[in-house]
Amino acid sequence: MTLVLLPGSSLVHLCVIEKFTLSFCNLIHLILIPPVSQGVGKGTYSKRVAQALGFSHIAAGDLVRDEIKARSSLGIKMQDVVKSGQLLSDDLILQVLRKRIRADALEGVNRFLLDGFPRTQHQAQALDAIADVHLAVNLDLREEVLVDKCLGRRICSKCGDNYNVADIHVAAKDGKSAIVMPPLNPPEKCLQYMERREDDTMETILRRLEVYKASAKPVEEFYQDKGLLLDFEIKGGIPETLPVLMEALKPYSNGLSDMKAETA
Repeated sequence: MTLVLLPGSSLVHLCVIEKFTLSFCNLIHLILIPPVSQGVGKGTYSKRVAQALGFSHIAAGDLVRDEIKARSSLGIKMQDVVKSGQLLSDDLILQVLRKRIRADALEGVNRFLLDGFPRTQHQAQALDAIADVHLAVNLDLREEVLVDKCLGRRICSKCGDNYNVADIHVAAKDGKSAIVMPPLNPPEKCLQYMERREDDTMETILRRLEVYKASAKPVEEFYQDKGLLLDFEIKGGIPETLPVLMEALKPYSNGLSDMKAETA
């Protein structure tokens, strides 16, 4: 079983990996697709949901960053694209994703949470060719909150954990609910290792939003047409929202026993 959290369209795909090429078992059961941009906290959601469901967590963004840090020829190509604020090509993403899935499959792992993939309709079609997606969850967060969330993102260069220092308080208006999202601050041991992503600048974030808008809608429609799309609106911080998300996933859990997630 695989859980996928997508970074550009707000969907979450539940799948079990069963027909991966080269005879690797890959039936994907769940994919999480975030709103039209990053910054919603999908990385934290995906890690905690994967832990609760007993899935192996595969974050496409982490795979890319690891490749870039390794200074491989593939990583250098990726770094140039990331710095420009554009999306990585489907071919580049698929290369690193297949590499990781093959490695896990060789160790007998067949339950995955795919975090950050697919971003485009073409990627969704490519995934459909190698896996049976059972559910795509559309994580919906207002665009006005996304920029602040992106600007507040931090990563610990030592342990790799993600945090967000943004303190969001949006009043209710025009029939829309208030949004309160306290910061997810790092522990003291990580403070000296806090880093900001190179692409988390205002200019790049706004440009990325436009790119995501163009690519996200077709992905949502792809899974909606298949009857696999579940809309889920994020109205609060992770501690308040995660239990609600887990409850929403229960009808699609295919008999998984433990759907409780840590919220502390």
